[in-house]
Amino acid sequence: MRLFQHPLRVLSLGLVLFIQVSQSKQYDQAIFSKDEYEAPPEDVLKSTNTARGEVRRYAFSRPLLEELQRKKADIWRVAPDGIDVLITPEISQDGLNLVQFNYTVLPIELPSTRPEGKDPSEANVQDYAKKLRRKKYLDLTLLSHEFHSQYHSAKNISHFMRSLVHTFPNHTSLIHIGHSSEGRRLTGIKIAKPEPVALGAKERKGFVILGAQHAREWIATSTSLYLAHALAVNASMQSSADAHHSLSHLLDKFEFHVIPLPNPDGHEYTRKHDRLWYKNRQTVSPGRDREACKGIDMNRNWGFQWSPAQDPSSDPCKHWFPGSRPFEAHEVNALTSYLTYRTGGRGKVAAFLDLRSYGQTLSAPFSYSCDVYTSDAEDQIEAALGAAQAGSKVHGTTFSSGRLCETLYSAPGNIVDWAYAEAGIKYTYAAHLRDSGTYGYLLPAEHIRPTGEETAALVAYLAAFIAKDPKTM
Repeated sequence: MRLFQHPLRVLSLGLVLFIQVSQSKQYDQAIFSKDEYEAPPEDVLKSTNTARGEVRRYAFSRPLLEELQRKKADIWRVAPDGIDVLITPEISQDGLNLVQFNYTVLPIELPSTRPEGKDPSEANVQDYAKKLRRKKYLDLTLLSHEFHSQYHSAKNISHFMRSLVHTFPNHTSLIHIGHSSEGRRLTGIKIAKPEPVALGAKERKGFVILGAQHAREWIATSTSLYLAHALAVNASMQSSADAHHSLSHLLDKFEFHVIPLPNPDGHEYTRKHDRLWYKNRQTVSPGRDREACKGIDMNRNWGFQWSPAQDPSSDPCKHWFPGSRPFEAHEVNALTSYLTYRTGGRGKVAAFLDLRSYGQTLSAPFSYSCDVYTSDAEDQIEAALGAAQAGSKVHGTTFSSGRLCETLYSAPGNIVDWAYAEAGIKYTYAAHLRDSGTYGYLLPAEHIRPTGEETAALVAYLAAFIAKDPKTM
């Protein structure tokens, strides 16, 4: 199902474009509104998640995967080396037959139920929030800033983005993308040199970096913020340890669009209620005789090769529910409009990187099927192989590369497929960051900075490879 074969969809996107262009001044004012500045950037983690059980890794088996899906199990990762799944007492009591399958228990400590306000780490988080509150802006001159030492709320992320623009006003700007289903702003950062290219030189191409579509993948959002910071800072002002992580030299060839929090509703829900929540928070109705459910899997809701949910994915309460139609998720709709019209149009963006967790892989299209290769598969895989090696050299973290249907599993409606096939972005990838299963989605905060550093090396390699491709640049 292709995007521009649907007149209503084109009309909808055109209307969005008209509104965005005609109201650009209002959007700029909204991004820098007084109430945003005065809102305290609180960062309080109060989980009421009731996850119990254990995360198991099974050898890959198609019958096992189908059984887990049928029982609505919370499948964390599917890859050729195994299936990671959260097994709860409720799943076990529901008749799930796993006796015949061997497994190992991953050493992941799950969030537990605790009384509101009794988190032993909450005092430290509130102390940090108070420190942020003392200043209207953070001074982000140095890449070593302590912001990258912990995970943050949507308010703190917004505060960081405004501070980055305040610290580097000449080559950074906030971009308004749209709103979430609960009304939160979708905001990004554009990082680009203001000077025009030299006479006779080729124009700079776009490079889009997307944070966590899936709410529980916190490291993806934190890494996108680190990358934005690395792109903005002046390398000559950094310490010797940080200077080589700066990406500012890439601005000679590219303009970057970094969208750290494409699912703000889901992100906040993971912080305050359920740490392992996956989807957005849009209300979906399964029918007259059933209670409405919350959430669409944003990364199965894109319009290229989207397919209506098939059993066992048809249950709207399931965490892989793809929606009842493509682009149904408010956030996906807004991102589609931005990527289609406001990045310069088809042919103006050279690279797209969808940051995810976990698995340590860099994957090219396609996701929907392994039976089809892209026409650019050779270049895509060659670039991915080199980028994975570059990322591995920073801290010794092993990254693998390949096609997404091979490194993960086949899934329709994926953003990587849409970005390549519909938006026309040749070098399109999904980067699954740390780790390989020790912590899974619950990666400790001390991994944020090293993850950012190795992902920066990955981005630098991709950019250098793409810059040498005359057909793209």
